[in-house]
Amino acid sequence: MDKNLYFNLLKDLVAINTISSNDASLDHSNLALIEYADSIFKQNGYDTQLFTVSEGKYNLLASYNVDDSNKGILLSGHSDTVPCNSNDWSFDPFKLTLKDDCAYGLGSCDMKGFLALMLYIAIVLDKSSIKHNLSFLITADEETSMNGAIDFAKRHQNQYSLIVIGEPTELLPIIAHKGYICGQYTFIGKSCHSSNPSLGVNALNIAYTAMTYLYELQDKLKQYADDRFSVPYSTLNIGALHGGDCSNRLCDSAQLLFDIRPTGAINTNFINPLLDDITTKLKQEFGDDRVKFEKVFADIDSFLNQDSKLIENIQNITNKQCVFEAYCTEASFLQALGPVIVYGAGSIKHAHRIDERINLNDVDTYYTNLLKLIEIYA
Repeated sequence: MDKNLYFNLLKDLVAINTISSNDASLDHSNLALIEYADSIFKQNGYDTQLFTVSEGKYNLLASYNVDDSNKGILLSGHSDTVPCNSNDWSFDPFKLTLKDDCAYGLGSCDMKGFLALMLYIAIVLDKSSIKHNLSFLITADEETSMNGAIDFAKRHQNQYSLIVIGEPTELLPIIAHKGYICGQYTFIGKSCHSSNPSLGVNALNIAYTAMTYLYELQDKLKQYADDRFSVPYSTLNIGALHGGDCSNRLCDSAQLLFDIRPTGAINTNFINPLLDDITTKLKQEFGDDRVKFEKVFADIDSFLNQDSKLIENIQNITNKQCVFEAYCTEASFLQALGPVIVYGAGSIKHAHRIDERINLNDVDTYYTNLLKLIEIYA
């Protein structure tokens, strides 16, 4: 592997700000990165399609198709990164820095390191060796809404023999992960002086009741376990409660945020009616106008690959056992297009943190194994 070429590609990608955030002041378009990648794919003989996901957000599909069958491999990665505070970094997060065989920069691990490898493969691979189809997908907004993967899965159906999502997995092939539900309650009270609370309604009292119901649901979800996960049960976490401004006044509004990560033993269709029941009980107790529930993001069902032959191939190539993980990825949506593995260089421990980095020696090992997968499936 030509590490200099790879490093230069990664340097160009890291220099492009593709932060995605629910805070509009931090959110950036990914168009510049998409256009950069599109140019490289086209220069190297790949057909490209650009898809508008939302304003300023785009997916890119690049393909080299030899036949019209549903065979072939898709390498997929997201273009966006989480926000960062550059003052906290030892390096400029938008200027790739090499130190001790590691490349430091925002997104270097999650997951511009994989995008750079996709571009590298497009440049150096001898396309005469492709027997079926080789495709590359770059998506938008994985770190927030996953709208890129959702949009792509709606447009395309059953087109690939294997989909590789290059999230950082420490070179461990992941064949299953949990789903994700993120909910927000807004409670509307009525403020008054705390010396006579009967004149008002304390929104925090409604929140307390809601938390009681959610913790009851948490206990129920623990019954649905899968020992193949390191945390074998479906988790529910109340992550934030905001409300009130002083001690001597009843709180007039409050917000409660929580998430649920279901195992494959249950799915969102099972959980959502239980959440509806909680909302109904709260409205019956406190009034329809005092309780509002909404989803922060689209629901993500769990992901599971049960293709035994593919799993055998992956384990033989990587010399690693396939594993189950608690976090979730775009695999939940892209599995509609074919069997998926989540497999990549870098560690999730180095993602979403100050001084994000990826080890170039791990990338070299990963590249070798990707070529073996491309030889089999493309």
